[in-house]
Amino acid sequence: MERLSVVAYCERWNSFDRRPGRIISESKARKLDSQGDPYIVTLGDAVEVRTLVSVNWSLSSLGVWFLDEAGRRNLKYSFSRVDPQELFLDEVTVWAYPDAVEGDLSSASKVTNVRYQQDGGLQFGADHQVRHARSAGRECHIQCVIPRGYCATLWSSCRIQVLVPS
Repeated sequence: MERLSVVAYCERWNSFDRRPGRIISESKARKLDSQGDPYIVTLGDAVEVRTLVSVNWSLSSLGVWFLDEAGRRNLKYSFSRVDPQELFLDEVTVWAYPDAVEGDLSSASKVTNVRYQQDGGLQFGADHQVRHARSAGRECHIQCVIPRGYCATLWSSCRIQVLVPS
């Protein structure tokens, strides 16, 4: 059986319940958009939401979140508004979760992001966090800054820093 696509508008996303907060009409979303006020567009089907579009033109920002099978946010494309007709992809972030974990972003075992600069520069980062019950374990942060034109040397130019909480 084919599922029908569903679009809904809301003022915010409820991460705990994994569902839209206060639902608003399309005309209300259009009004918020024209005023630069934030709102969320949810995309999915009648059973589950799979994509969130977070719009906040007052900050010149648009984020597209993708949800995994458990309804957790696991991929985000962050755009900035360059002009009224153009967006620039600033950052891509991926969250990986241990299978048994029920939480959302703060429960991720690994966070990886790539930041793009309008001059062609690139920054790559990865955070690994291992948490057990109430005590934090090791954290490892890897960050690479790649100047414009040096994408081929991505791995050789990485600065690696290991942080171990006391």
